[in-house]
Amino acid sequence: MKKAKNAAGAYVLPKISSIEAAAQLVKGAKIPANNKISLTNPPASKKYRNAWPISTFTYVIVATSSPKAAQIKAFVKFALSARAQKAIQPYVFAPMPSSVVTAANKTLASIH
Repeated sequence: MKKAKNAAGAYVLPKISSIEAAAQLVKGAKIPANNKISLTNPPASKKYRNAWPISTFTYVIVATSSPKAAQIKAFVKFALSARAQKAIQPYVFAPMPSSVVTAANKTLASIH
């Protein structure tokens, strides 16, 4: 594995803890209505010294109206669940911060 230099000047490896360090960027932050969030290259701050600089979220784009709305919602709800968030960790995907899951569930409720 290769290390990458982040804005704080530290060289870090891509691992759960360094992705979670980047996700500190959204902890306590207001998530916009469109759920657009960036974790890429957190600011040069001691707080983000251990942050992986190319962290990001995986987005799901779905229609807000669909005859398959129930199935879409069920799938996305599963992906947001604690069980699914735990299952992705062996693949170096960090679980989403609770504020992000809350915002995603709010958006999911608008699908009909």
